[in-house]
Amino acid sequence: MLYIFKDINIINNVFRCFPLEIQLYSLFAYIISQNNDILYLFFSVLLSELSSPIFKEVIFKNICNINNIDKIPLFGTCNRPIGAMNCSSFLSCEKKNSTSYGMPSGHSQVMGAATGYLYLYIKHKTDLKKNNKYLYYFIQGLLVFMNIYMAYTRVYVYKCHTIGHTIIGALIGFIISKTLFFKINKKKII
Repeated sequence: MLYIFKDINIINNVFRCFPLEIQLYSLFAYIISQNNDILYLFFSVLLSELSSPIFKEVIFKNICNINNIDKIPLFGTCNRPIGAMNCSSFLSCEKKNSTSYGMPSGHSQVMGAATGYLYLYIKHKTDLKKNNKYLYYFIQGLLVFMNIYMAYTRVYVYKCHTIGHTIIGALIGFIISKTLFFKINKKKII
């Protein structure tokens, strides 16, 4: 049942390229609209993208190496799954073993940052919930689905991560966007 979307290549490829796509779309949207919230979305995603190698190669790699562990309790293996290939945002013609560290998933981190910022924006800066609660809940559900589908593609379609890698990535991305959102809007982080 989990493999229902495995053959939908275009959707999977859109999600594979998401880290670059969301940055381009939000930057273009800002240029057209001059809406600062869209610019802050861009910076939230960019910060998440730029910090991903630090979380992978510095923080989690050192946690696992210093403690001489292969697994982090509750979150699984530190490294990528055995045989992980072509794990970047773009599919390479040649099969290449992935050389970057697995924990956390950078794709899920960027998705967590983007959907997290959008969630916070809709919740705190719009009247959507008051004016159209069905649309509000539909959009919130869509944002959650996008995170789940990103995790699905990274774990089951491309086999680049474990479920734990994607959960940690999404949480880190959400924390980055939440921190940025509340710093910019000068509200308490709760």
